[in-house]
Amino acid sequence: MKNKKRTAAILKIRCKSGLAKDYEVFIFKGNKNFSAYLYDMAAQKILTSSSTSAKVFRDLIDKKSSVNVDAVYSFGKYCRELFDKKFKINSSNTYFNRSGFIFHGKVKAFNDGFFGV
Repeated sequence: MKNKKRTAAILKIRCKSGLAKDYEVFIFKGNKNFSAYLYDMAAQKILTSSSTSAKVFRDLIDKKSSVNVDAVYSFGKYCRELFDKKFKINSSNTYFNRSGFIFHGKVKAFNDGFFGV
């Protein structure tokens, strides 16, 4: 039942994605790690990715847990700087894909950190 609801949400999101946007940021949320990927809509490939398990990010936050809400908010800011350094992205040409996860808690914290809300 849970997988059916998430699959339906993913399909609904996928239909909305790519509406006059150049890039798509999609996430993966696990129990121990949180990952973000930058996807180029024109070339249809993943350009770069980052994870909370990366040593660079773990040294930045200096916390035991890298998956709580505050750490994911910082991870959103870190991803924004990383993706902006490699590729020129801004809020108007980037679409956030929540990958079927409910827009609450860590997903919302990442979005707020990434888009600077």
